[in-house]
Amino acid sequence: MESYLAQLHTIADDRPLVMGELGLDSLRNGQRKQAQVLDWQVRTAFASGCAGVFVYAWTDQWYRGGAEVYDWKFGLTDRQRQPKPALATVSAAFEEVPFPSGMRWPKVSVIVCTHNGSRTIGDACQTLYKLNYPSYEVIFVDDGSMDSSAMIARQLGYRVISTSHRGLSSALPGKENGHDWVITKPNRGLSNARNLGLAAAQGEIVAYLDDDAYPDPHWLRYLVASLLSPRTERCAGVGGPNIAPPGDGLIAACVAQAPGGPIHVLLSSQKAEHIPGCNMAFRKAALKSIGGFDPQFHVAGDDVDVCWRLQQDGWTLGFSPAAVVWHHRRNSIRTYWKQQKGYGKAEAMLERKWPEKYNVAGHAIWLGRVYNNGASYLGWHARRIYHGLWGTAPFQSLYEPSPSLIESLPSMPEWYLIIIAAGLLSLLGGAWPPLRLALPLFGFTLAVSVGQAIRCGAGTRLSRDGSSRTRRFKHER
Repeated sequence: MESYLAQLHTIADDRPLVMGELGLDSLRNGQRKQAQVLDWQVRTAFASGCAGVFVYAWTDQWYRGGAEVYDWKFGLTDRQRQPKPALATVSAAFEEVPFPSGMRWPKVSVIVCTHNGSRTIGDACQTLYKLNYPSYEVIFVDDGSMDSSAMIARQLGYRVISTSHRGLSSALPGKENGHDWVITKPNRGLSNARNLGLAAAQGEIVAYLDDDAYPDPHWLRYLVASLLSPRTERCAGVGGPNIAPPGDGLIAACVAQAPGGPIHVLLSSQKAEHIPGCNMAFRKAALKSIGGFDPQFHVAGDDVDVCWRLQQDGWTLGFSPAAVVWHHRRNSIRTYWKQQKGYGKAEAMLERKWPEKYNVAGHAIWLGRVYNNGASYLGWHARRIYHGLWGTAPFQSLYEPSPSLIESLPSMPEWYLIIIAAGLLSLLGGAWPPLRLALPLFGFTLAVSVGQAIRCGAGTRLSRDGSSRTRRFKHER
């Protein structure tokens, strides 16, 4: 059931998931068994991140088609409305959701690394105060910002570790005006900033959040519960989805639907191959055992590298679809282009360090499924959610077919090289007619790309906030 709910969460994306019906027939299974099953059903649903559940039913007195049904007893009370053991069990479960009151919660250090993030860091600062978790600390690492990022965090009372240029290149901790600082070169990169936070962390678990993201109030509970679950033996870290918040504008909404964003790669519904850096938590001991993050990664790629090194060392990674953070996307084409250039450089660095993880074309070889915005890249396969009344439809499958090589070709950079080459040959056909044979190839490759763009645009789920039909068409285009 946990795996099934995790898959449904992934499909649901940013929409809340509600279990429409939970229950057991006490006539055939007995009242004690009914209470036991309802207990773990309700607790599992909420621990998996469901927004609510419906328990079926309140009483054993039931009608269908105008006739009273006698051959089943799904109620929490009998026909005389007297409580059955299941009523007390369900009541106790609802009082403790999403997790049992006696569960042990280790201390967590939340580390937020920032570089000139004053535009969005306020959201992170405000929501971190509201985390529903009994024992956590927050550390902001200001990596040589030239704006007011550090001041915003300090004014709200957070601990801030700042990198300041003082003529030395070694990292020496110190105090100035009651605030932590480190003597180092400014803006040494994201990996260095994350390692500074790791060194200062006092928690048993370290959770990383970007300065342009803010968490759900139950974020830490879902991360830690997944990390400490008995099924996650040798689990070093766990991640969750990052969802674009509403209201950031048209370009940000389009960027959220575009490729190249922070994504997770799943081996199963609850086991990951890669978790993005904007939403990840690790056992501090495990992270320190591999030496932390590789300092050569200044902007991106550090999360991929640390995931591969942990798995190389025999650890596994978990995934909790309920551990949600809201992650602002780039709100201009210029900043999106700059981000993608940084990702491209990081990809080249990863290929040099991990040649065995890449094929001859320079593409990463993932063992799991790449997910983005709650969906996987399924080529031209149609996605389907099964539904039906009274068991007339099958259960949702936990597995879906992977895209074939042909389906994936239009998404590869090499495809656009083919389009350019075919177009150039077609133009040269004016000077040498035999080259005009490339014109059909040019038309075909261009039509495939345009067709895929239209299909993907039509399949996006942007906000339906009462906008005009013209505006909705502009979004989808």
